[in-house]
Amino acid sequence: MIRKAQLPMLIFMIVVVAFGTVIGMLNAGDKASSADGVYIFIPFIIAVLGYTFFRTKQTNQNIFTTYKLTITNNLITREMDGLQEISIYFNDVTEIIKRKNGSFTIKGKAKADLIGVPAEIDNYAALEKRLNEIKSISENVPLSFIEKYPFALILLAIASMAGVYAVNNKIVVLLSGIIVSVILIWGFVESRRSKNISDKVKRSMWWVLIVLLSVIVTVITKLTGLP
Repeated sequence: MIRKAQLPMLIFMIVVVAFGTVIGMLNAGDKASSADGVYIFIPFIIAVLGYTFFRTKQTNQNIFTTYKLTITNNLITREMDGLQEISIYFNDVTEIIKRKNGSFTIKGKAKADLIGVPAEIDNYAALEKRLNEIKSISENVPLSFIEKYPFALILLAIASMAGVYAVNNKIVVLLSGIIVSVILIWGFVESRRSKNISDKVKRSMWWVLIVLLSVIVTVITKLTGLP
């Protein structure tokens, strides 16, 4: 299951690619043919986004049915089809958070050791009691800025992408290029490292490097004045 906080990251990657491609087409030499290409490309991107939403929702529902949480004498293990198994020893549990919707988040010492427990899990009361014995459960823990305002990152990425492709001011281009590069690299690394994203989705994230290369080349070209 892809955590709710990670869905915007995958979505904004698609938006960035779509936006960057459209801008690149508009800035091509032949404006007329570029505009015609955009009219064809925009419906295609909308279709891709719609398909991505549908497939992600369907995949999450299918994976959720295979969710299994096992607690032994000293180990918490989460198993799900299509996802890497996560095991955290009691001594390595750094925090257990109870969210407002009733779900739990179990954090290990390693950043990738993050187990999400849905509120719909069987024997909820008994599980909550057992988790509280392992580590005192924290409630009302504030979300990080990205978790609370995920689409702020999308807007920043789109604005920065526009700064790279649609602006000729060298300072704006440089700053925008740095911001876009950091966001793309962060998204790529986080998705590759996460144990809550399927291998299939991870493999599809390699195209981010192509976008990153395009951004770097565009920035260098504008800063140096090369054709």
